[in-house]
Amino acid sequence: MGQFMQLEQLEDKDNPNFLETLFSLYFDDAPKVIATIEQILMPSEEVLVDFNKLDIKLHRLKGSSASVGANKVLKSVNKALESCKKGDVEGCKAEVEILKEDYNALKNRLQAYLQVSTLSSKCIRTHRKYSG
Repeated sequence: MGQFMQLEQLEDKDNPNFLETLFSLYFDDAPKVIATIEQILMPSEEVLVDFNKLDIKLHRLKGSSASVGANKVLKSVNKALESCKKGDVEGCKAEVEILKEDYNALKNRLQAYLQVSTLSSKCIRTHRKYSG
């Protein structure tokens, strides 16, 4: 949670919704990247798994997860990358399933936190407005 706490400190009166904005972007982008990763991992008889594309998408998810402090997701991405480097499609698929679980757990926890945090910020701003 060290990274998360640092991100929290970036919120100020000029940018009171920094965390909400940051995580909204992450929660908007990550499912799209994960869906693309899953598509890449579904080869057909005509098309083999493109490990270069897979590597690019996994690194994209790795970077965005690292930037928001999503350490559990980051660890899962790293394991998927290891499988990808070995050319292990089944291992990569298994890691992507774990990655999805970790992502969904993070999203559920953080959405609840962000709702409380946003409400709290609004209450504080309202209190300051009316108390002088």
